[in-house]
Amino acid sequence: MADQIEGDSAQHGIEALIQALRDDTAQRARLGEQLERLLAASGPERQLTDIHGLEQRLHIEERRHTRAKWYTAVLGLFALLIGAVLFYLVFMMARDMNRMEDYMYNMGHATDDARTRPFEFKAQGESYMATMAGDMGAMRTSIEAMREDMGQMRLSIDGMSTDITAMSRDMTQMNATIGRIQYDTLLMRQGVGGMASDTRAMGAPFRVMDSMAPW
Repeated sequence: MADQIEGDSAQHGIEALIQALRDDTAQRARLGEQLERLLAASGPERQLTDIHGLEQRLHIEERRHTRAKWYTAVLGLFALLIGAVLFYLVFMMARDMNRMEDYMYNMGHATDDARTRPFEFKAQGESYMATMAGDMGAMRTSIEAMREDMGQMRLSIDGMSTDITAMSRDMTQMNATIGRIQYDTLLMRQGVGGMASDTRAMGAPFRVMDSMAPW
């Protein structure tokens, strides 16, 4: 039991010395001698056990290190593939942008994507882009003029609506006047009919006198 306690204390001393060696390199020579004495005091069986444990720890560290290298290699390959794809996409986008720039430069002058020099233009003068820009400016001016005309037309429509309302009121009054005229005409026809009856009644004595005294 005392030998086991002495071996444990020796093991703790060994670990403390190893840690001290890691922290301070200036004392490695002096601590190395103490380490040899402690290893000799721990006995051969304890030394074999420590060596076996160190070998197991070393094997575990090697496996962990190998696994980390494999993981790093896989991640690096994956990052390389992603970088290659992104580079290809950026390259194709830059190529398409260059072609679009050449096409816009050659609009109205050339049919292909090659940048045409000014003296090689198939059609002299402004390109279609410049002409289209001028047409759009003229169209904008026409739209503004049309907007002003529409505003004036709206004012005219509002005035016309007021005139139509007044005309409707006048037509209503005229209908009422025509109704009164029709009523007056009817009364006048009745009066004329009465006058005709009275005239015939007044002519009856003269007809009797004519029949009795023809001379």
